[in-house]
Amino acid sequence: MLWLRFADADPSLLEAPVNVLRLSLHPQGLASKIVNLRQWRAHLLERLERQIALTADPQLGALRDE
Repeated sequence: MLWLRFADADPSLLEAPVNVLRLSLHPQGLASKIVNLRQWRAHLLERLERQIALTADPQLGALRDE
């Protein structure tokens, strides 16, 4: 069951709207359960940087800085 994977995550990370990037990389989220965290983190941050470059969205910049 998918919800069991989130059972150990900090409840604040699961409040709507859930940000999957934050949930994936946060130390109290899923980061400790991701076997290839270094590669996954690099992939997500690369995509985030691309989105920031395309949109100049300040919320995405704040997410990156977080």
